[in-house]
Amino acid sequence: MVTPSDGHNEVVGVKKSTSDDRQLQNDADDLADLKENVYFNDYLMERIISFVPNIKDRVNIELCSKRMQYLSMRSPYSSYCLDNSVLDINYTMVEPTMSLNVAGNRVNVPSLTSAERIASEMPISEQPGLCILVTRALLKRFTKQIKEVRLGGITDCERRLGYIPDHQLVVTRDLCEVFDGLPHAKSLSLRNCCLTADVLQYWSRQDSALMRRISSLCFHSIWFDRAEDCEFFVNIVPPNVRRLHLSDCGAQTIMNLAKRVQMIGSNVDYFYIALDFRTFKNATEALSVLKKVNAVAKELHLCICMTNLAIEPGYHALLEALPRLVDLSAITTLQLDVGAFRPLNYQGYERFFGGLIYMNNLKSLFLSGRAIAHQSLPMWSAIVNGVAQLSTLEFLSVHELCKNVRAENIDELCTTLPPTLLSFSIGNSTRFSDDNMMHLVQRCPTLVSLYLRGLRKVRLQTLASAVISLGTLRRLAICRMGPMDESMYRLVADKHATPSLEAVILGGNRAPLSSEVLPLLHARFQTVMFICHSSRWRESEYCMWRVQEAYMELLAASWFTECPGCEKDVSLIEDDDF
Repeated sequence: MVTPSDGHNEVVGVKKSTSDDRQLQNDADDLADLKENVYFNDYLMERIISFVPNIKDRVNIELCSKRMQYLSMRSPYSSYCLDNSVLDINYTMVEPTMSLNVAGNRVNVPSLTSAERIASEMPISEQPGLCILVTRALLKRFTKQIKEVRLGGITDCERRLGYIPDHQLVVTRDLCEVFDGLPHAKSLSLRNCCLTADVLQYWSRQDSALMRRISSLCFHSIWFDRAEDCEFFVNIVPPNVRRLHLSDCGAQTIMNLAKRVQMIGSNVDYFYIALDFRTFKNATEALSVLKKVNAVAKELHLCICMTNLAIEPGYHALLEALPRLVDLSAITTLQLDVGAFRPLNYQGYERFFGGLIYMNNLKSLFLSGRAIAHQSLPMWSAIVNGVAQLSTLEFLSVHELCKNVRAENIDELCTTLPPTLLSFSIGNSTRFSDDNMMHLVQRCPTLVSLYLRGLRKVRLQTLASAVISLGTLRRLAICRMGPMDESMYRLVADKHATPSLEAVILGGNRAPLSSEVLPLLHARFQTVMFICHSSRWRESEYCMWRVQEAYMELLAASWFTECPGCEKDVSLIEDDDF
């Protein structure tokens, strides 16, 4: 028997159940409407599809419907942690098979190399048919986003290992015609390539579709079929070029390019040249070429590698010309590998560092070389005095030189640095102390970038205090300095303690971080990347950034011989390349 009260409760329960069902139905309808709004919103769907960078996955999406095919063809390919506007064509295998790399996709195609062409009985002037067919089909998908083409050579990693031959790509006319279909390409890098006469003639024409758009050029170890082409090839430099990057080039090639720029009638904005003991035959030639380049460049970037081959004439040519570099007013960046200090070169380096005061436009200075021995300490004093006179210096990098220099001598540098210094990088010093660190921070309180590597004597407490005192610090790297405590990770994750940090690299980890610290890092930084090395002797690193551009600038603080145009390590040059 049902009592009145029981009946009342039953009615209330039925009403509550009906209300819940209605709410669930409303939520389901709202979700369906939301899905429908997203699906039929072209802008949102293009953004979503763009984060599917794999070509095979894109093909599957395009097979769903005509609409998805239409949206996929309009969407760019956005791969994670990569520059998706770069088409990198290089060699990664023993066979002469060329790899096309773009937005995280790699496609291997056969290609024509110099070794294959020489071994052939019949003259070959075209790429294999499959190469052109696949390359054309691949570039059709990436036409809208490719802005930079890097052509030829093997990767720097493979070249260091030496497992595969350094294949020399033969750039042919049919391959150039494929690149003409890239309407947004602004940069072209040629690395260990052989340019045929047909290619030089085709690219020298005023109606060349690719060259008309190119504003940045890189030439690294370029070869030709005929000797007379060495002078003719400069005609491929278009009138609108603004940046030039050269390495593994002789003095005559550099001079011809400078004359070409002068003939165009407009100075280039940026001129990068990597010099070594094989570039010049004597000091007179070196000075005449560099003065010519200085006259046609608004900003001149010199990378000089003074190797230990002191018996070579080219070494003495560079050493004799080095003190005269202070007369080149266009130099804004100088990378100098001094090699080893010895009585033979004391006078040349003393004159050079003593004349740094006249380099009024120098903004970035990279110094590296062999560790300074005790008997060569006067050279360290010359470096310190020279750097102290650079009132316009914004970036200073010192690696390997002060490995064995005493703390009191390092303190001379830290207490005399230009107060306007914005970026400082130092690596591999066994004597760098806590006092040196604090004096550095006190001398340069407006540092924006700080890169520390291999400073084993500096304590974590000192590092934390230095980071907190630098309120404008945006980029920080601490690597190979012993075990890294989690307190440092908590510090960089704290927005109040380090408000300006945009990119951080912290090393010294033997194991992944705890589950308490990782969420703090993910909350502060957009990207947190753990690089684990397989060797038990190498420390793992955490790379974190809110702005990827800041992270790349932080990496550049440790680079010495990488081309700023195409990131090729120009120090990896074989002796028979000339």
